[in-house]
Amino acid sequence: AVDWTLGHDRSRVDDAWRTHSTIYGQTFEGTTIGSDLRRVLDHRRERILLMGSSRDPGDLDHLSWTFSRQFQSESRDRVRSDGRRDLQGFDLVGLGFSIRAAKDNWSFGLDSLSSRADSERLNFASDGSFLGASIQGPIGDDSGRDLVEAFVAKSHSLSPKLQSNVAARWSSSRVFADRVADPASNAVLSMDSSLDGFSTSGGLRWTSPKQPRTTLEGRISTGVRLPNLADFTRFDVARSGEVEVPAFDLDPEEFLGVEASIREQNDSWSWLFTAYFTAIDGMIIRRPTGDVIDGGPAVTKKNAGDGRLFGFEGALTWSPSANLTWRTQFSMQRGD
Repeated sequence: AVDWTLGHDRSRVDDAWRTHSTIYGQTFEGTTIGSDLRRVLDHRRERILLMGSSRDPGDLDHLSWTFSRQFQSESRDRVRSDGRRDLQGFDLVGLGFSIRAAKDNWSFGLDSLSSRADSERLNFASDGSFLGASIQGPIGDDSGRDLVEAFVAKSHSLSPKLQSNVAARWSSSRVFADRVADPASNAVLSMDSSLDGFSTSGGLRWTSPKQPRTTLEGRISTGVRLPNLADFTRFDVARSGEVEVPAFDLDPEEFLGVEASIREQNDSWSWLFTAYFTAIDGMIIRRPTGDVIDGGPAVTKKNAGDGRLFGFEGALTWSPSANLTWRTQFSMQRGD
């Protein structure tokens, strides 16, 4: 027998003004307002989910799966200070599938998402006459992304007090676009990039059987983020005054993280302290190209963000009665 669940959600945002980039913005601590007469965005997102789980998965302890379809649409209406107007946006449809299974202390699964996008930009003169359509909108036209990920995880009790867990995830992505604008010549370009990456995680947890119960936990992990369609093909306003142009030579971002924590719990109080460190290699960030496009400095994405991040987090909870709880938290984070 199979249990089925059908889900649907929808969100819509109309007339979201980017006020800071228009003449209606307000300065703050020396900032400069924009010059656009109008810059308004509309957004729509709709998703349908069909989830199933087996009551009798045979040799498995658990088996579930999900089918999904997602539609996302975004449009922008911009009128510049000289009256020129452009209407741009994209429509994206994504089909997804995932499956999860568990057996004893093993768990594993597969995720896939296939997305296709159409993107356009229509240009108008200050008198309202149509000047023509651009090669692409905010992202490459006739484009898409195929993403497949598989994972496996295992937990194991080394002793009554000590437990270990390890996990690994493989990711593979193909991003393509048939129509991408060359910022230098305005020629039509195309791109196709296939990348993959591997993430791992391992941890130990020790728990004291005595009161107050103390738990020590440590974890080390590696991770990747594969560039997406916007990273490769975006041609649009970035930060105020900047114009982001496509970048085809991107690699996955890589991360290494180390975390340690201690927790103590009694009948009426508990406290937690955690320290962590993350090393970042090749984060995708915007870098100036030296060119000027439409009056603004051009920037493009590059794997130029190498750095580190470290910090502490803590919490203290006190419950003097069943109806009264007092909790305080603190955190500190630094990076370069």
